[in-house]
Amino acid sequence: MNRFFVTCESCQRGYSAVFVNEPDQGYRCATIRIGITLQGHYGSEIADGTRYQLNAGFKLPEARLWCDLCVEDLLSTGAISEVVEEAVVTDDDDAAQGTIIACLQTDAQ
Repeated sequence: MNRFFVTCESCQRGYSAVFVNEPDQGYRCATIRIGITLQGHYGSEIADGTRYQLNAGFKLPEARLWCDLCVEDLLSTGAISEVVEEAVVTDDDDAAQGTIIACLQTDAQ
């Protein structure tokens, strides 16, 4: 392992490491496969903070670390799609929000 480079395990391209001795985070190469999902991390220009899921009828190679070019290929072929999560507001969330607003109003007076 070179401490200044990371390698995409799908295409074998090399990329500069974001952090020394961090083999999973390169500039434009920081998406990790977890089961049937890909999770983008700091360093990726297209996937940072994004989670993708494998679509029906497709299979992912066993590669664990993916570069942006390979992720773009998967997106363009329809093999993966972004996981969109909706926030769920509960009564407890409303009560907590009301408490925060009341504290802020008290502090401002």
